[in-house]
Amino acid sequence: MNLKLIDYIPSNTNIDVINATKNLYTNSKVSISYQRGDLERFLTISGIVTENNKGYQSQIIYKKASNELKGLCNCPHWKDLPFCHHSLCLLEYYLQQKINEDLIQNFTPEHFFSHLVLNNKWSVHYFVNP
Repeated sequence: MNLKLIDYIPSNTNIDVINATKNLYTNSKVSISYQRGDLERFLTISGIVTENNKGYQSQIIYKKASNELKGLCNCPHWKDLPFCHHSLCLLEYYLQQKINEDLIQNFTPEHFFSHLVLNNKWSVHYFVNP
């Protein structure tokens, strides 16, 4: 399953909306109030996305069969677009949570400890293989 935002949004989406979404995800608070379904069929996510100390009620709906993505939001940007960066932020949050779940599910202690090097009794260094 692809877990990149770009794989779920229309190709004609304005790059400014994508960049605003990434920035918003990194620098804001997201609170999911409702989530149903998954990316395999139908996904609905509702929540509050806080930007500049103001909360926006947003929703994103994805239908895989028609590859349709729709958003709802009470921000001033949404009225001109099928979805705004607040709605997309909900999808980005969902995708990042799925990535984290996959990492945790695939985590093995052997993998982690194989990268540890003890250099003396007081310190441990973690090396990542390129």
